[in-house]
Amino acid sequence: MGRHRSLTLWVFMLLASMAAACYSSPAASPTASPAASPVASPTPSPKVSPAANATAATDLTIVELDPKYAPYDVSGERYVSVGRDRELHLVDINTGESRQLTTDGQRKREPAISGNYVAWIDQRKEINLGGSSRNAAENTADDIYLLNLETDELRLITDIPAKRRALRMSDRRLVWMSNRNELGEHHTHFDIYAYDVRSGEEIAVTIVPGAQSNPAVQGDSVVWGDNGNSPVMGTDKASCTRCAENEVDIYLYGFVTGEERPIVQSGAINRSPSVYRDYVVWEGTQPASEDAVWLLDLKTGEIRKITEVPGGMSRPQVSDQRVFWTVKAACDVRPITKEGTGAFAHDLDTGIMLQLSEYVEPRVEIDSGIAVIAEGCFIPQRVFAVFLDG
Repeated sequence: MGRHRSLTLWVFMLLASMAAACYSSPAASPTASPAASPVASPTPSPKVSPAANATAATDLTIVELDPKYAPYDVSGERYVSVGRDRELHLVDINTGESRQLTTDGQRKREPAISGNYVAWIDQRKEINLGGSSRNAAENTADDIYLLNLETDELRLITDIPAKRRALRMSDRRLVWMSNRNELGEHHTHFDIYAYDVRSGEEIAVTIVPGAQSNPAVQGDSVVWGDNGNSPVMGTDKASCTRCAENEVDIYLYGFVTGEERPIVQSGAINRSPSVYRDYVVWEGTQPASEDAVWLLDLKTGEIRKITEVPGGMSRPQVSDQRVFWTVKAACDVRPITKEGTGAFAHDLDTGIMLQLSEYVEPRVEIDSGIAVIAEGCFIPQRVFAVFLDG
C-alpha cells in the first residue's frame, strides 16, 4: 500500500499564505479572530495563560455524578467508564444511574461509545513481540470488542495479535493505532486501522513507513499525526515525540473516497488532532514558542490559533461550535489547583472562553453541548457534567 507524499497545489498555496501571515502579523491572543499560522515564527510568542482570558462557568447547569465512574467517552447523554472493579459501566448523565456492562474481570482500556455501541481494548491474550522494541516489555495483546447495548451481542473484531492504542468511535466506525507489523518494522511503529460496524469490514486506513498516531474519527473522516515526512526518519530521533527535528504532519482520510491527503504540513510538531464536520483541531508545537491549540476550517482552508498553552496540554477536541482542551500539571503535587491549569471551552462564534475546571489534571470528554469532567489524582474525587447550552 503506497502513499503519494508530494504536496498538491492547494496545499502549496495554503502553506504560502500561512507563511505570509506568520511574518506579517503578531501572534494572536486566545480570543483574537484573525487567522494565524502554525508556521514557525522567528521570535518567541508572549506567554499567555488561557485562564487569564477565561470566564468561570457559573451560569451553566452542572450535574454532580458518582466519582466511582470516571468518563472515558460520551455519546448523547450517556458515557462509558472503567469502574474501580475494572469492569465497564454505562452512566446516564441526567439520572446518574449506572449499568454494568461486563463481568469477566479482564483488563480493559480506552472504552468508546457511539449511539447503541460500546467498544473497548481487552488485554487478556499473550503476545510475543520478539524482544525487538520497548513494547515487548508488555506481554499482552490488545483485542477490540464491540457490544450492542440493545441486543447485548458481543463481537470480537480483531484476531491478529498486536498492540492497539487510541481507540475512537463515531457513528458506524471505529479507528485505532496498531503495530501488527505489516511493513516489518519490528513493531516499533503504529499504523491506522478502522472498522465498519454495519459491514463488519476492517479497513487499513494507512500502512506506511513512519509513526502514525492518535487518530480521531467523525462521520466520514479520520485524522491523525504522521511523521513520515520527518527529516529524522530512520534515526533514533524518529521515535522522539517532543524533538523539534521530528516533524509531525496531520493527515485526513475519507471513507467515501478512500483517499488520504495531508492537511497540515508546517515543518513543526502537529499532533493529537480531533475532527468534527469541517473543523480539525490539534496541538501544535513551534520552535521558540509555547504549545498552542490550532483550528483548520476544511471548507475555507483558514487556520486559526485558538490559544497558546504555557504548560502540558491534553488532546484538544472540537464539537459543534466549541473547542475544548485541558492544561495540566502533576496531580500528585499540592496544591490541587494552579494558575493556568484546568479545563477550557472556546466558543468559535462569540470568542468567549469558559473555564470548566480549575483542577491541575482534569479529564474531559465531550459530545455536542455536554462536557463530562473528572477531577482527582489517579482516583477521581469528583465527576460532574456541564451542560453548555443551558
